[in-house]
Amino acid sequence: MTKVMMMLGAYPFMLDTAAYQKLKRVSTYRWKQKDRIGRKPGQQFVGSGADQITLSGEILPTGQADMASSISCVPRPDRGKPLVLLVRYGGIVLGDWVILKIDETKSELEADGAPRVIVFSITLKEYGGAEAGFGDFGCALATLSTIARLT
Repeated sequence: MTKVMMMLGAYPFMLDTAAYQKLKRVSTYRWKQKDRIGRKPGQQFVGSGADQITLSGEILPTGQADMASSISCVPRPDRGKPLVLLVRYGGIVLGDWVILKIDETKSELEADGAPRVIVFSITLKEYGGAEAGFGDFGCALATLSTIARLT
């Protein structure tokens, strides 16, 4: 049984699908500049910014089944809805996230055009909606159902 590294919506990142080799998280903080007479401007903290996560990795497909489970099966952001992000096998909920960008490069092509190497990168950004966590309850149920199926 392969353990789930992370889930984005109902898509599991694991060795059988797309195992990422790098995870980069960037946290930002917002400061508002306040001008002051006769002194340098001051800074006032106005809150945390939205975190951003970039996952990157490489898939070495060995057949059609591997191609079907590649990064192209990640939920597409064109639905305009945030996705629940869970990390680790225990299912720690990081809240709702949106996909900003998906980069996919296929190389070392076979005679039929099938790639032997797929390099990918996915950039996510924290949604920051008013409701923390399960913004789309149906997506949460699909995620839990996938976890149950994989265990």
